[in-house]
Amino acid sequence: MSRYIENYFGIHNNNHTRIEVVPNRSKENEVLSHYLSIGVKIVPIWDLMPSNSTSLVMPDVLMDAIKKYLEEHDEQIVIKGLSEYFLLIDGERINKTINALKEQIEMQKMKCIFLIHSDFSNITKFNNPKYSNSLQYVELSGIHETLYSPTIIVLPSEYVQGPGHLSCYNQLLKKMYDDNGCQEYGESRDYRLSIPQEEFHQKGVNGNIVYVDEPEKIAKIEFGFEMKLPEDLLIMLLNKCHEEKKTIGEILSKKIDVDNIPLANILKELIDHTNDPLWDAMVWFVKQKIDKNTFLHYVIEQGITKENVLHQYIVDCSLDVLDDIDIKSISDERSNSLKHITSNISPMIKEFISRSKDKENAIFMLNNGFEDEKIELVRRLRGYDLFSGIPSEYASYFPELNYYVASFDYGTEELTQYFKEYRIYKLKNTVTSDFAKKALEMKVPNNISSRDEEIAKYRNEKNSCLLVVDGMGAEYLPYLLQIFRMMNYNIEKSAVVSVKLPTSTEFNSINWNNERIQEIKNVDNIAHNGVVKNETNVPEQNIVNILLNTFNRDLLGRIASNIANYSKIIVTSDHGTSRLAVIANEMGLSKRLPFEHEPKDWRFTVEVEGEPMPEGMEKRYDPDRDETYWVVRGYNRLPKQGGKKNELHGGASLEERLVPFIVISGKGSSQTKKINAPQIKEKDDFDI
Repeated sequence: MSRYIENYFGIHNNNHTRIEVVPNRSKENEVLSHYLSIGVKIVPIWDLMPSNSTSLVMPDVLMDAIKKYLEEHDEQIVIKGLSEYFLLIDGERINKTINALKEQIEMQKMKCIFLIHSDFSNITKFNNPKYSNSLQYVELSGIHETLYSPTIIVLPSEYVQGPGHLSCYNQLLKKMYDDNGCQEYGESRDYRLSIPQEEFHQKGVNGNIVYVDEPEKIAKIEFGFEMKLPEDLLIMLLNKCHEEKKTIGEILSKKIDVDNIPLANILKELIDHTNDPLWDAMVWFVKQKIDKNTFLHYVIEQGITKENVLHQYIVDCSLDVLDDIDIKSISDERSNSLKHITSNISPMIKEFISRSKDKENAIFMLNNGFEDEKIELVRRLRGYDLFSGIPSEYASYFPELNYYVASFDYGTEELTQYFKEYRIYKLKNTVTSDFAKKALEMKVPNNISSRDEEIAKYRNEKNSCLLVVDGMGAEYLPYLLQIFRMMNYNIEKSAVVSVKLPTSTEFNSINWNNERIQEIKNVDNIAHNGVVKNETNVPEQNIVNILLNTFNRDLLGRIASNIANYSKIIVTSDHGTSRLAVIANEMGLSKRLPFEHEPKDWRFTVEVEGEPMPEGMEKRYDPDRDETYWVVRGYNRLPKQGGKKNELHGGASLEERLVPFIVISGKGSSQTKKINAPQIKEKDDFDI
């Protein structure tokens, strides 16, 4: 029968050894308070075990420990925590414990009161009324509250230690008891106990204790995710945790702090740590921490190694996602990450381009500023109506395209329209029959100055420098003005000026002090040989090289080197070139002029005495050579053997005859003053 606690404590109990069964923690606390008030000592069961015990004490050893304590302390005690102990041992050991207690009750030699929760009353074997009548076994009344069922995860202390881990059974039993006092009965709770692996799989414990010694499972418990990593790597990582007394997350965060670095920097961090033996664990860690909707997460999910991570990121996985609805955000993330990569990734960029030529959405991936990407952008422009403007993505990824086709007043409406069409057809790598006809018929307007007359105005200014870009035609004037303004150069004058026929360097020598003249020959070299001599050069490669390398790098670099030394820098050319003359020939929109002799060039020849000049040519007398030349107009050509694949010059088309003339006078913001006057004189050491 159960007894009310207030009645029970009013009865004198002479029994030295007894069991008191409590229905809940509240009643247990009342019992403990009562005994403390009358001077009875409370002894936790974990204090009776060897300190820092990494194996659970079995009942026989526990009873011996109680006896020893009582021999050393001749006093009445109450033992608490026995129910938590029962939660860890199997049924057989619980029975052994109860039998030992029953034996002690019969003997009445121990001055010890054992508190037990009523969950275990059905196995206490005190059904005989004599035990309850004699108050040797007392069940206290109250609402029964079931003890929680804990799960004890036991991990190897060789791998796992640190905050959140208990290191011995003494700590475990105390923690269980304390938790039992601060939460509702019936709630479950998990504990992590780190002990040496040699103590694993102890006999006598129950199923609440789960031993985990497989590295993958240990890692999952520690971090909350499955770690699909080689076992040797997991062991290395767990050893690192033990060595530094940190968790897996703390170890990996120290190597790559994913929570505190921008997404754009993570790829670089992985690249920089490829020599780290824990690299694969770092990759796994990154995957767990970053947003699953990111491109980097997708790349990692496909599988990466130290060797192929960049190729996967730049090529293979980029090809995979081209049809993704979020391709724009993916490409932005990719670009932001690649900005931080210092290793040579140009070959991978080229491979991506070559494998995505037929993919429309690949345009979004050409946003990293590589020259090969800009070449591909120009190639793709062929499919657009550029007369309505450069598409926004192209202009964003390659702003120089907008500079090249920018609206610009060339002095007359006809000339302005001519060069607008010329630049667009050049980008599209095509020409129409109407434009070919226009190139044949249009002449240099009368208000266009000659280069030689313009350059004569500055020839005697000793503090002026002349930069001659061989082969640079008037098509580039808007582009040059734009990049000069971006450099905050004061543009004193700008104009389109004409050169001499034939439009080759040998006929356009410049009269200037040799010490103050510099030349850049790349445009003319490309016209003759392409970007790389003796190799097939696609036209868009030539365009990009001229804009980025000849102008942005070489020309601006030359000006920057001289701007402090001269009050004026004059930029002009010996002649222009025609890309459309080559295209027209390839498209069958030009013809070979009838000529029975071996011409000097495809675009001009020496006059043949006694014979009429073929139709579609212009005559020009050269007093320096005392010779008259016939120069081809438009895009026709003379029947010379061989051919030019890139651009032509020597003829009388407007793009060959007209060149820029720009005067820069230091830094400033003054407005450009346009002139309609002649051009410069010439230096006789330019080659063709």
